[in-house]
Amino acid sequence: MALAGVLLFLPPMPLSAWSQAQNPTVSSAPGGVPVPAVPVQRPPASATASLPTVSGVFRVRVVDGRNGLDMGRAHLQLWYDDLGHDGVTLITNAQGVALMPAPVGLPVRVLVLPQDAVDCTRSQKDQNAPAAAYNLAALAATGSASVNHCGHITVKPRPGELVLFARPLRWYEGLNR
Repeated sequence: MALAGVLLFLPPMPLSAWSQAQNPTVSSAPGGVPVPAVPVQRPPASATASLPTVSGVFRVRVVDGRNGLDMGRAHLQLWYDDLGHDGVTLITNAQGVALMPAPVGLPVRVLVLPQDAVDCTRSQKDQNAPAAAYNLAALAATGSASVNHCGHITVKPRPGELVLFARPLRWYEGLNR
């Protein structure tokens, strides 16, 4: 069985008109109708973790305190200066990184607590202790890492980054929550 082909005959046109038809611009648009510009492509969400810190933009990176792996899709609660209000809920990406929202005013410190994991900055006996606060000026200059009471893993933070150690809940720890 033979396949039938379709031939398309185009009228002759000069080479310059053909190149303009392939790459339309405002001047080559028919009837003076402007052609929209090509949309700017943004980097994928996974690339935001490797972007350099812009002034005033801070990252929170959640690391499993037992094995050093990044904890993706972790829920965090963030406050600037005090715990007196509801705070901001953040969810980390697959690489365990979340961008802190811009604060209102000029805060001095930030407090971050994991919501669906055990906070490794506090010892097992002291889980009801107040949240640790991190200085934003030191965070911008050198970065900061929390204390790890869940294991011996250490991570060197980058400028503008807060490394928070946590671990997933054990099956029996979630029963009384």
